[in-house]
Amino acid sequence: MDEFSGTASVTGNRAVFQDADRDCTLIFVLEDKTLALKTEGDCLLAMGCTIEGAYRPDVASDEPTLWQRGVFESEAQEDTFLQLVGEEASMFEFSMQLIAEEEDLDGFSARVRTGFVRGLAATMTAIVMIHPEGKIWAAVRDNDEVRYFTNDPPCLRKLPKTIERWRQQFPELKIVFVSAGAGDGPDDRP
Repeated sequence: MDEFSGTASVTGNRAVFQDADRDCTLIFVLEDKTLALKTEGDCLLAMGCTIEGAYRPDVASDEPTLWQRGVFESEAQEDTFLQLVGEEASMFEFSMQLIAEEEDLDGFSARVRTGFVRGLAATMTAIVMIHPEGKIWAAVRDNDEVRYFTNDPPCLRKLPKTIERWRQQFPELKIVFVSAGAGDGPDDRP
């Protein structure tokens, strides 16, 4: 991720920001409630990412759902998942921008999908396993911890092998067993 801070020079409906630390210029043009943004030079954005475009406050961007992205096979599966994770669904939605299919190492007959944000694969990532009959095992990286959810009672405080393999990217992070009602209790582990 990148950030810019400073003051832009404004002339009429046009503003120009020059980053003092690098060869990057941001050009903003405001017309008819639309803010157009263009970059010039080396603005050091993550590969495949851009901030250029036209932005309007009155136009909502419809992001595809996890089902539309291929994480789930049906809206009903997605609904079951949303009931399980509740308000924390947004972490999964944000972290699963690019999706990959993975192997079910547990033999659960589960569909396994991992996801991440381009350029931030080690810090913005999640995994979802779902059985055709509705059992779910899911984890998401949330800053300095991994938040784990399941509706499978034997796995409330035990990660499936598939999720254990996924989390080997960051084994030092604490696991929060959310579905077990765990917070910072003794069963949460690094």
